[in-house]
Amino acid sequence: MLISRDNVVMDANQSILEMTGLDLNDIKLLKVPDLFAGGFGEKKDTASALADRVGAPEQLELLGPAGRRIPVEVLSREVPYVDGQATVVAIRDVTERKAAEDYIRYLAMHDTLTSLPNRRGLENVLGQVIEQALRNGAEAAVLGLDLDGFKAVNDSLGHHAGDMLLKEVAVRFQAQLRDADYLARLGGDEFVIVLRSVASVDDAIQLAKRLIACLWQPFTLAGHDVYVGVSIGVALCPRDGETAQMVLKNADIAMYQAKIKGKGQVYEFQAGMETAVRERHDLELDLRAALGRHELQIYYQPLFDVSGNITGFEALARWPHPERGMIPPDRFIPLAEETGLIVPLGEWVLKTACTVAAGWQSDISIAVNLSPTQFQRVDLVNVVMRTLEETGLEPARLELEVTETLLMEDVPKALALVRDLRALGVRVALDDFGTGYSSLAYLHNFPFDKVKVDRSFINKITNDPNAWTIVESIIVMSHKLKLRVTAEGIETGAQLSMLTEHGCDEMQGFLLGRPMPEIQASTRISHT
Repeated sequence: MLISRDNVVMDANQSILEMTGLDLNDIKLLKVPDLFAGGFGEKKDTASALADRVGAPEQLELLGPAGRRIPVEVLSREVPYVDGQATVVAIRDVTERKAAEDYIRYLAMHDTLTSLPNRRGLENVLGQVIEQALRNGAEAAVLGLDLDGFKAVNDSLGHHAGDMLLKEVAVRFQAQLRDADYLARLGGDEFVIVLRSVASVDDAIQLAKRLIACLWQPFTLAGHDVYVGVSIGVALCPRDGETAQMVLKNADIAMYQAKIKGKGQVYEFQAGMETAVRERHDLELDLRAALGRHELQIYYQPLFDVSGNITGFEALARWPHPERGMIPPDRFIPLAEETGLIVPLGEWVLKTACTVAAGWQSDISIAVNLSPTQFQRVDLVNVVMRTLEETGLEPARLELEVTETLLMEDVPKALALVRDLRALGVRVALDDFGTGYSSLAYLHNFPFDKVKVDRSFINKITNDPNAWTIVESIIVMSHKLKLRVTAEGIETGAQLSMLTEHGCDEMQGFLLGRPMPEIQASTRISHT
């Protein structure tokens, strides 16, 4: 506190002396405005500058030692004092409170994990960018990014590893940007980049390709090398929206398109994408309802030996939609994978197929596909063991088909899974063989019972010598490794003849038998 008359300091207490670094004699030589940065501006005296500040403090900066500015609140009151009136000024140091307020404002605008701006901070900046683009007749770009495979890392290694991964991803993204570019995290594994100015959409597309490439190298987390990718959608502003919300929505729609088209890609927003996204959303709602109402069915496609005898069936989910008709598996299975609905769907297929197969003659097996999502989210060994116990199916009659995609998620975990399943007496087949990157390594390291040659090779063997050379080599190699071979997708007699003549163990395809309902499958078995 200090007391002044006509702007001149008459007295001050110890606290104000400590704040200013002055002694009493020195402070008495000053006028009150001299104690504050900028004085009182146009106001000439203490009385007019601080009048009526009993209830509403003045926000000022007190000059401390070495010119340091101290944020303060100032209250004043006129009082009788030594033969007249004087002004009592109360000064409160609010440095800590200001720092706390600044931090709260920072938290409101930033993501605490990565220290990147959050959605609120993004919308503020993007609004300014759009205004400037409209004013200057220029274009800016927004990139919506969503990581591919992040959930698998989070589920397998834990949330701490997931958090570390997000921080490292943010660092790699930031390294690809210019100083003027703006990177934000919206939560989860979603990021957004704002390019304040672009000459054309190609600028954004080229950046997106660099961002995709920067994730190709593995991340080392908890002693594991893990991989994630990124799907990216690009929207231009103001072309694709004149508000932050609209541009972000359209970038998100384009990103979603990249997801459903195979991930790890970049898509530019185009008119009409909203319709496709809305239809996919509606299809997801219908699928959830269909699972709840048990509306899906299982069709059974037969497998044959070289003599034409049925050796087993593959269980395939089918969805007869009451309004849309039969929905192809290539439409709803990827959707189920993406949304996690593949977990209840997969368990239902497994249990239903095993229940049906348990009623067939003992030399007929049942094959069921396993998905990468099931592998990550559930204890498959216990699920299979429980299913066999509940249905009474002999383990040797169950064949589980896995793909390289499943194996690549976590090789040690996948190897343990295959070994544990075979320990139950269940057979394991490598599906879609020949289409991945490391098929031979998997055959060498994993104890499979069988490989299924992908249909993309089978449908070329009669007119493409290279395709036939590959298939013939797979048969020879597999037999040397004591593995059975199934050819899938056989559609012509010529394909069948070539495969049987060269020792393929098992055949599957429309030529021999299409997927059929349970009643037809059971009838066909009884007639063989």
